[in-house]
Amino acid sequence: MADVDELICRARAGRQRAVARLVSLVENDSPALRQVAAALAPHTGRARIIGLTGASEDLIRYVTGRNIARVTAQTFNPTWSWFEHYAGLNMLLELEGGIPFSYAGDWSAKGRTTAWNGSWRMQCAQGSIHLDGEKISVERSGMWGKDRATEPVEVPELVPRAQAALLARFADAIHTNKPAETSGKDNLWSFAAVMAGVKSATEKRTVEVGELLSG
Repeated sequence: MADVDELICRARAGRQRAVARLVSLVENDSPALRQVAAALAPHTGRARIIGLTGASEDLIRYVTGRNIARVTAQTFNPTWSWFEHYAGLNMLLELEGGIPFSYAGDWSAKGRTTAWNGSWRMQCAQGSIHLDGEKISVERSGMWGKDRATEPVEVPELVPRAQAALLARFADAIHTNKPAETSGKDNLWSFAAVMAGVKSATEKRTVEVGELLSG
């Protein structure tokens, strides 16, 4: 795509509008995402990835209705990675009420990839709930997988979609003077969980998220 190639050149030259356009391509899971990533990866140099899990913490908190209480994290960098620092992350999360959650991500992974939103599984008493890309399904079974049945879940289409939907809700909150569905204050819990992961990986210990929110 010639237009993407031009955007990449302009972004590397420091053109802010080009950088913004590239960010939008990534956030909207554009078909050009792989082209953008492949073109920019060799120029990342000493780049560090801190916000790798921010949206994931948001999703975990939203779906479960629980905040993340403590984090145990391990970072790694495969021999084939084009990043100088750690591109991969494994995390064990403990939510309020003692609910365990595990997370894994790797920016340098090759071969089969997940959608931008990742691949999710929630284990429940009578089965599991799955999110792959934008498809949600429920799988039920007895012990040892007996009598397994899969039920697709219909997802209503959002109009507008993606970032446009977020901006529309943000504008509506301003115009109506009503609290937005998400807020900076609430997002501190997700950001603190991310930074607890950084602290855990660096200090090689389990970190209480409250350590970062106190005071």
